[in-house]
Amino acid sequence: MVAAGFAAQSERLLKRMQSCVDAPIDGGNGTSILQIGGLMVAFTIAQLPVDELKLRLLSAGAVGSWGRLVASFEADVQQVALGALTAMLEGSKPMEAFFATAEHYYSYLDALPPVLHVSRTATPLNDSEVLLDALRLTAALANHPAFEHAVGDGWFYERMLEQSAPATEVDSLAALYWCCAAAAAARRSDVAHAMLASGAVTRERTLQPQSPDPNKAFSNTTPAFPCLLSAGIFAH
Repeated sequence: MVAAGFAAQSERLLKRMQSCVDAPIDGGNGTSILQIGGLMVAFTIAQLPVDELKLRLLSAGAVGSWGRLVASFEADVQQVALGALTAMLEGSKPMEAFFATAEHYYSYLDALPPVLHVSRTATPLNDSEVLLDALRLTAALANHPAFEHAVGDGWFYERMLEQSAPATEVDSLAALYWCCAAAAAARRSDVAHAMLASGAVTRERTLQPQSPDPNKAFSNTTPAFPCLLSAGIFAH
């Protein structure tokens, strides 16, 4: 009886969140107070510290819904959407589910590129909350099993690390997340080559630009997945 009641409540929460997230955003005229209010309701649901609910959100395609809002280029909407995408991975069970399938890797990968683009209404990585969420998610993606065999996504890691590198000089938490992402991303030779070719990236202390072998250039860095766990990056 209790389990059935919880399942029914979870279903209602999912439907409420989905209706708020899927409501059309008129980027041309800005987001209304009503729309922002609905998104905040959905954001609150996504942040609930209930692993079962997060698992339902992941399996129900919530990543794609929030990802479409990241592409709205509305600063407030992007901030809320990135926060929700990050919150859905907080906790050991959601992280295990994320790593268990390549579908989640590509869903999150598709959601993040808009934060690299500057528009009339937003310069996403200048926002500290967007920056930290984007780096946390980049670190998670670079640790995903699908990353090792993925093709054509190297540009994303190169640009994310390059554009976010300046912030590491003034934000110690951004520096930690950046190092976790860089250490994991450099496991792939194509990404390591691109990182070594970037002046902004090679200025960071995790790099050894004097090494001729890009596969060894990060040999003194800590593996990123233990870094994610020990730093509590996705802990409740």
